[in-house]
Amino acid sequence: MLYRHQPRRGQSSAQRNRNQFVAIVLCAIVGAVFAPGQSVGAKTPSPGSIQGLVTDPTGKPVAGTAVWAIRAFSSVPVSVPISVAVNTDAKGFYLFPTMAPASYRICVGSEGAMLLDPCAWSANPPIWNLESGQSAKVNIELVQGVFVHVRVDDPSGAIAKVEQSSSGSAFIVSGLSTSGQRVHFLEVVSDASGRTFRALIPSGNNVQVQLSTPLSVTDALGNSVSSIATPGITTPVAVSSTGPGEQTLRLSVR
Repeated sequence: MLYRHQPRRGQSSAQRNRNQFVAIVLCAIVGAVFAPGQSVGAKTPSPGSIQGLVTDPTGKPVAGTAVWAIRAFSSVPVSVPISVAVNTDAKGFYLFPTMAPASYRICVGSEGAMLLDPCAWSANPPIWNLESGQSAKVNIELVQGVFVHVRVDDPSGAIAKVEQSSSGSAFIVSGLSTSGQRVHFLEVVSDASGRTFRALIPSGNNVQVQLSTPLSVTDALGNSVSSIATPGITTPVAVSSTGPGEQTLRLSVR
């Protein structure tokens, strides 16, 4: 049996058209509100903040040191930079005032005070999952480290001569600690008699120092520790940081 919709009696054609138009508009509104992927009352995530104190192992505030908030993960689109940096004030306080909701690693660099960056050396670096509109407090206590130096005696200026001819670095020092982290040595002294490279590592670690240079290098005993034929990583030389104070590996360019 076939049923047909019959217009309501007493209703004019104009009224029927008006009712149909209203029904179409209502359907469009409902469809927009309940569109796939959207929820009723959904709100745009609000920025939050991360703040805290940076102290040394004795609890003393670490003033004027750089603090980074590095985004590790975000479940919502984020347009802010992946890494943001601020400095601690005189009381060791830092503040990231406007941060998008995301997961952040909080890193601190205070090598001059011989304090280790927790993002590089801690087994559990400080990570905070910042919620929408949240004001998070993340205090960080830094661990004391030990400087390891590599002094390269170069009275003839061989390193500088190679760099002038190649327009690049002729001597790179890196390493691997016994705890598994890569160690990056920075050049801190360059004078007429040679160069000094420095890295900060945890006390009690050994570091396998590696050289990348086309020059011939010997250790304090006259043993060759690099290859003249081809530049590249050489046989590692062990340096211990278990002793008191700073440790130095002395090398010579021939």
